[in-house]
Amino acid sequence: MRKKALMLFAGTTVLCLLLVLIVVRTSPPDFVFMDQYLANWDKLNVGDTRFLASMRRDKERFESELTYALEKGDKRAPARLVCYGRFGIIQIPSPLGSAFLHHGGASCDYIISIHEPAEPRDPIRDYVQYFRPHPVYGRPVGDYTKATLRSWWASHKASYTGFPLYDEWLRRASVKSRVGN
Repeated sequence: MRKKALMLFAGTTVLCLLLVLIVVRTSPPDFVFMDQYLANWDKLNVGDTRFLASMRRDKERFESELTYALEKGDKRAPARLVCYGRFGIIQIPSPLGSAFLHHGGASCDYIISIHEPAEPRDPIRDYVQYFRPHPVYGRPVGDYTKATLRSWWASHKASYTGFPLYDEWLRRASVKSRVGN
């Protein structure tokens, strides 16, 4: 009798855990949070440092939400990744870089690294040239940069939903380049 009760309890526990995992993974990506995070990055880019602490705290959540959106195939996600990429590099072996590679970004150029990402980086030695993504050391090793993501977006934006903040930034960058700033 005791053995049956333990087995029933274990079975119920496993079923409850599976239901919790299903509910958590079926919730939609939080685009309001992601858009606010990117807006704060944009403010930081023009010198407003008020949100720096919260941005550091929320970075992992932002990347997790964006990774989840890419994995779900949400058409809004690539524009946000491209916008995020303008603030730095996205390493392909990271969950975010890998999600982009496998869910839309397979045709995006990247700068390949000769060495494993865990090793110290020497930008002159490591970043040799552009390649199409392909496995190195059994997996893609390299970085998506602002330039490679921007080029990819120019070729693929008709297939995805745009992001107004990124479009605005492109207009500002275009104006700056025309007036010589």
